[in-house]
Amino acid sequence: MYKQLLLITLLSFSIGNVQLSFGEYDYSSNSLPVNYTSDSEIYGFQFASTLDSNVLNLEGAIGGVAESAGFQVSSSSNTGIVIGFSLSGASLPSGSHTLINLSFDVIDSSAITEICLTEPVFSGINGLSLYTDQGECTTYTPPPVELSLGEYNYLTNTIDLYASSPYDIAGFQFNASSSSLSLSGASGGAAEEAGFQVSSSSDTGVVVGFSLTGSSIPAGENILITTLSFSVNSSQEDEICVSDTIFSGLGGAGLYTTGPECALYTPPPVELSLGEYNHSNNTIDLYASSPYDIAGFQFNASSSSLSLSGASG
Repeated sequence: MYKQLLLITLLSFSIGNVQLSFGEYDYSSNSLPVNYTSDSEIYGFQFASTLDSNVLNLEGAIGGVAESAGFQVSSSSNTGIVIGFSLSGASLPSGSHTLINLSFDVIDSSAITEICLTEPVFSGINGLSLYTDQGECTTYTPPPVELSLGEYNYLTNTIDLYASSPYDIAGFQFNASSSSLSLSGASGGAAEEAGFQVSSSSDTGVVVGFSLTGSSIPAGENILITTLSFSVNSSQEDEICVSDTIFSGLGGAGLYTTGPECALYTPPPVELSLGEYNHSNNTIDLYASSPYDIAGFQFNASSSSLSLSGASG
């Protein structure tokens, strides 16, 4: 009987369960909701938010039902610890709610980091501990500068580089490469309009753009950054790729970039065609439509009924 009473007494100390989770990161306010589901009222809480401090820094913890209930909430940017309690004995309701919103300073807008909740301590009535599951981590991925390439212009041997950016762009560097083409220059676009100094190397394919006056390319969608010019080295089909991209925002902050996908360079072909067979002299004419000067040729002419006797004219 004593053992049964002791078991019942011990179980009574586990008065409730709390499940924590994250909401969606709000990029406009750089905040992240911390949600909970609890079968008991909550009278106090403490947890630590862990992340890469080189990417994000905890700025504060506001809002949610903690603020509505008049909780005293404090947070530390050094330790990531958040503490909430009531001086008046108020509690947070059971059920599913947003506990609080964590706000952050963005230190490096070119990097990704995980945000986790660790060491949670939640208390119920009379200070009794609530079993708390800290939930899964979430990943902070900064809004990217999305790069894309236009269609290759065979008349001018150029291709346009575009960017959709939520940030003003203060500078960029990338490598343009193709085995059939050599980079001959980069000009025009928003970089030229902003007065950027743009340089390129035909040897390395590197393009660099920046401003000596502190000007920038305004944020926007499908911005024509610059037009890349090429010299044709080969008539072989190949890809044009932009890699090793480095884009910077105001103050020199690195910007997270995605893309672009490589663009296909398909050189204009030499189009061959045969005329009508001339039965009077047993000849047939071979024609070519070519955007290039032709310096030589080789081909095989075959027929099961005829044998090639020569080529002339």
